[in-house]
Amino acid sequence: MSKENLTYSFAIKFLRSFCPEHLYEEIEGDLIQNFERDVKLYGEKRAKRRLMWNAIRFCRPGIVFRNQLSFYTNPSPMLKNYLITSLRHIRKSKVNFTFKLGGLSLALFSFLAISIYVSYQWSFDRFHEDYENVYRVTSERKDNDAIEKYAITPLALGPLLHQLPEIKSTARIRYANATYLLYNNKVIDCENLIETDSSLFDVLTFQFIKGDKDALKNPNGIVLTRTLAQTIFGTTDVLQK
Repeated sequence: MSKENLTYSFAIKFLRSFCPEHLYEEIEGDLIQNFERDVKLYGEKRAKRRLMWNAIRFCRPGIVFRNQLSFYTNPSPMLKNYLITSLRHIRKSKVNFTFKLGGLSLALFSFLAISIYVSYQWSFDRFHEDYENVYRVTSERKDNDAIEKYAITPLALGPLLHQLPEIKSTARIRYANATYLLYNNKVIDCENLIETDSSLFDVLTFQFIKGDKDALKNPNGIVLTRTLAQTIFGTTDVLQK
């Protein structure tokens, strides 16, 4: 028997092993027709592979189980029934439906609001490298037997903390109130200007558009945000200005 006949015979036997009788003749005819066409288009070798693949493709539940079972369910009637039932319920119990709809809307709004709040809190200051080991030092003061907590400490505490071996670097920060900058006879109100140690960028991580984290090691050095640089100079390329 030739290889062509052997391949054809195997494909036919495989098809006959699972195909119901009332479908077998029609499917066999389609396989033979496709095989003869593939021989002309692709050659005998490729046509054999396609013949086997086409036979395997017919091995599916709809054919194996003789089309008695259907694995596809049309959801349209079910959805239509749900819609009609819901509309009837709304017409009969408008007050009840209003309360349910209001409760569902309130629950969804609350969920979204809480999710946004929690997401913001969890992302706060996490852009700093090694943020797990960055701490802010606060203070407590006892006044008339009452403990008062403050978010500030004496400036002298910064250098003293270096005596602790666990401390790698510190930076003191102080807001400079009522500060103004003068450039080309133009006065700019810098309400958020901060005075800090040159080691600030050893503790906190910020991306520089120009310059680097050593910018404050110059006694006359200053670091500007993008917004402030645009306000003063009209550009972010402000080095040596």
